[in-house]
Amino acid sequence: MALGGFDLAQGQTRPDGSLMTARPERGGETMNLMRVRMQLGRTPDHPEGDHRHGYLFVAPLAADGYLDAEAWPRVRGRCWARRFHPDMGEHETPSGWLQHIGRGWRFDFGGEAGGPDDEEPLFKLDRHRVAVGDYISVTEPDGVQRPFRIIEVTPV
Repeated sequence: MALGGFDLAQGQTRPDGSLMTARPERGGETMNLMRVRMQLGRTPDHPEGDHRHGYLFVAPLAADGYLDAEAWPRVRGRCWARRFHPDMGEHETPSGWLQHIGRGWRFDFGGEAGGPDDEEPLFKLDRHRVAVGDYISVTEPDGVQRPFRIIEVTPV
């Protein structure tokens, strides 16, 4: 599925068209950059969830499935994020970054001119495993925190 020229199945590409890959070392253990796709879980407005509303992002995961905050500074430039929603036009798919602030994590869609409204906090992601079937709560631009079900975790 393509959104705004971005192929959700393929992920982030380099200017030459090849996919980004990385497997940096952390201590003696391998850390993997993983592409995570999640879609809106059950909410009162969407009792079955919504596969058209969600996020795709790249994050450093340790072997146990938790985000690797130690490795993040070395790979932060590869930790991109995309938001998709049925009300967005083809060219409106926001692009941003996964950011680690203190113990917390957030999506930052603001770039240089962005303000606090362009930041979407991820609820207690430092304590949650990132695995298919698990849920991550995101506070979206309208200020509402919504549950998103992880439907895919694949190596970059």
